[in-house]
Amino acid sequence: MVPIVLGAYKEDYDDALPPHSYINVDDFKSIRELVRYLLYLDRNDTAYAEYFAWKEHGQI
Repeated sequence: MVPIVLGAYKEDYDDALPPHSYINVDDFKSIRELVRYLLYLDRNDTAYAEYFAWKEHGQI
């Protein structure tokens, strides 16, 4: 499961979480764009798996 975040400053998430390990609602122009991206991830296992690549090389 990929966390979807909203509320804090983007820099706070960037400082606290591994790169490309979450989806920030503020990165999208609209809710419709966010939903389209989530549906894309649901259909594309490779793109979805990229959100877990940090586990191979990083740590929290």
